[in-house]
Amino acid sequence: MPSMGCASAIAKIPVSKAGRKNHNRHFGHSEEILTKEEHISAMTIEHEQNTNIDDGEFDQIPQILFEGVSSLKTIGCPGTLIPVTNQTRAVICGADSNNVIAAASLLGRGRCLVFAHSGYPYMFINVDVEDRRFVENCRLWLAKGRNAQFVLIDDTQSLSDVPLDETILVWNGECIKNDTFMQNLHDYLRQGGALVCGATPWGWLQLNSGKILSDLPFFHFCDFIGIKLTENYSNCSNPMPFQLELIQFKNIHHATQKLVADPTDIESLCIVGGACKDLNVDVSGLPIDILKNIAMKAENEVIPSNSCPIQDKCCRQKSNGLCGILCVLTSTKAPGIANFPGDFSHPPVTETHVIFHIESNANEWYCTGYYAVAGIPIQIDVLECMGAMGWSIRIGCHSDHLEVCF
Repeated sequence: MPSMGCASAIAKIPVSKAGRKNHNRHFGHSEEILTKEEHISAMTIEHEQNTNIDDGEFDQIPQILFEGVSSLKTIGCPGTLIPVTNQTRAVICGADSNNVIAAASLLGRGRCLVFAHSGYPYMFINVDVEDRRFVENCRLWLAKGRNAQFVLIDDTQSLSDVPLDETILVWNGECIKNDTFMQNLHDYLRQGGALVCGATPWGWLQLNSGKILSDLPFFHFCDFIGIKLTENYSNCSNPMPFQLELIQFKNIHHATQKLVADPTDIESLCIVGGACKDLNVDVSGLPIDILKNIAMKAENEVIPSNSCPIQDKCCRQKSNGLCGILCVLTSTKAPGIANFPGDFSHPPVTETHVIFHIESNANEWYCTGYYAVAGIPIQIDVLECMGAMGWSIRIGCHSDHLEVCF
């Protein structure tokens, strides 16, 4: 879907190829190419340099932050986070483990808390009575037991303007910082600093027409510390009860290890598959053949047929997880896809190398008039784009009601 403004795009049928991905070491708009392997290696090095906490102690972080606290108030409509690397931990979830509202991260000797709504950082500046115990718990963990003060940096242009000793920085990540500031923030954390931050990704996108999430520097900062932002709305109650069982998966790294050990593990399958689907990218770090093997060895009870839908709740959960993994296996057909050939009374004529031209001055959806046949992979490339960026493709399923098809 294009943003407002004149735009022209040409799409060719046969989706984006897996491979090198843009990451930004300085968290601004100038980009530096890192392969997935280099990126994971960088994360591992950062974790190894953290000498103030081990994995076992890090696993206790949620309990430490919620000691004497039964719930967290819901501010607005939070988004969701995905703690990816082993240097991160989910802290609290909404309705399930795919609705992470807060996550902790280690960077060098520093510590960081990330929230999925831009309102949460201010909770540490103007502390309500009901939040005092939680804020104090966070203060003690972030500052390693010291009585550090929370300092807001939303309007700060340079970290040299902030007294960094005995300080915990507080930042609404939607307040844009330049490359130099972000590099200094990175150095500050690696040397033992502390940060509370947050953003509302879906809200920022609504307020910034024509932008995509990667245009937000905070997106790259979170990516660097091992946490992914999503465009999703959260599913959570108010207040959110602290439920230890929902955050025991820790992060995608740990969930992936459990999934490899037991491909039938429902929780790990749903978490890894959900993350793949939400980000439309393989976040497991597993070789494609292992992911494919997990998907292709699904039991019959999690594969629907045209005469027997999946009835069991656990099997439906497994099926959803498999669908998430299949989202990133672009050349792999889903098991049982032959039972759902589409709504055609006769096999359709298949066209290839179709070029479709769109010009638009409005923020609208436009129908191409083409159907994607079930079971036949397609590739869509933008050959040329002038004007607004951020076009997206939406494919319906057995109807033209595309607004419910994601």
